[in-house]
Amino acid sequence: MIFRSLQSLVMICLSVAWSWAQTTSAVQQKTLLGFDLKGSDLSVCLEKQFDSFPQERKPAANAMKRLFGAPASPRVRPMQRNADFIAGLFARGATRQRSSRFDVLFPTPKTRLLK
Repeated sequence: MIFRSLQSLVMICLSVAWSWAQTTSAVQQKTLLGFDLKGSDLSVCLEKQFDSFPQERKPAANAMKRLFGAPASPRVRPMQRNADFIAGLFARGATRQRSSRFDVLFPTPKTRLLK
């Protein structure tokens, strides 16, 4: 009997705490951290406007996803793809570009042992 009443008291306390957390988070979401009320509203408005653009109107976002979507690697092939992509962007803008290739030795052990 005592266990049931204690269990119901805990459930009531948890539900009150949950509803209080929901209302305070809704109040706190009105302003962004580091902005005043006017700047926060402006920033949220600009973000909504940017998100409403079609995907093809976001070339910078697509380029960033392409360039930095995979982990950086010292191997030549992924870096060469990024270099070719950037060279294509320069060529599309009618800008002369020249890229040089440097063969850098990246030491990789033949066997890896954890000690």
